[in-house]
Amino acid sequence: MQKIWKCGFLATVTLFLAACSSSGGGGVVAVSSYADLEECTSATEGSVRLVSDENLQYRCTDGDWEEYVPVAQSPAQGGYSGAPSWGGKGQLRDSRDGQIYRTVTIGNQTWMAQNLNYETEDSYCYDDKPANCATYGRLYIWKAALDACPSGWHLPSKEEFEVLLAAVGGIQDAEENWEWQGAGRKLKSVAGWNNYEGKSGNGSDDFGFSALAAGARDHHVDHIFHLKGFRTFFWSATIHNGNMYTLDLYRKDGDAALVDNSFGGDGFSVRCVKD
Repeated sequence: MQKIWKCGFLATVTLFLAACSSSGGGGVVAVSSYADLEECTSATEGSVRLVSDENLQYRCTDGDWEEYVPVAQSPAQGGYSGAPSWGGKGQLRDSRDGQIYRTVTIGNQTWMAQNLNYETEDSYCYDDKPANCATYGRLYIWKAALDACPSGWHLPSKEEFEVLLAAVGGIQDAEENWEWQGAGRKLKSVAGWNNYEGKSGNGSDDFGFSALAAGARDHHVDHIFHLKGFRTFFWSATIHNGNMYTLDLYRKDGDAALVDNSFGGDGFSVRCVKD
């Protein structure tokens, strides 16, 4: 039987641990940092760990450690105060290189809330500067993007992007069906987007997807890097008539999102979705 943990709010980690209990007995196990968590396996499924340097709890769920809020501490659903509603936040540790990514559950999908930064052949840092990879993740050509996601995650299809856009309240244009009004601003980060005609290009990040204006690497014109601060593109796994679909967010008409297509040689960002 899965244990149900209930804890009262206490000011210190020591008192917090002493007050925690479960229906099966015992207390929450504390570790120093997220990196100290053991592998989430069937043997630890449902187990809870307290990460002391964050003062947050994580529960082993379907192979990943996801942020867990005890019943007594769960805020009311539906409010947004700079982070997604509880139940949606978590973290992913990529076992290939140890990098840790925030994740967010929107509707019935769980997404990486940061751009993938796993180095593969045919992936690049904007302007070939490692600092840009640290901030924006890597830019991948389409073939590299197809296999870039970690185990248990995958490159989303066009349809999965459309499910995301609908989940955040986007309305698909009846005539220009590649355009989704009302979705772009909700998915974009609250900073880092340049202004357009005196208006802020920043988003409201209502769901914690936190899309950054990461720009692109153009394969047509001497592989130049461009559009950082203005636009971002996310590869999908869907191909049609030789072109690959993308999710496209931009500063102009910043309320909209596009599900468009592009050439596979361009360098775009990757957001993985959980299997």
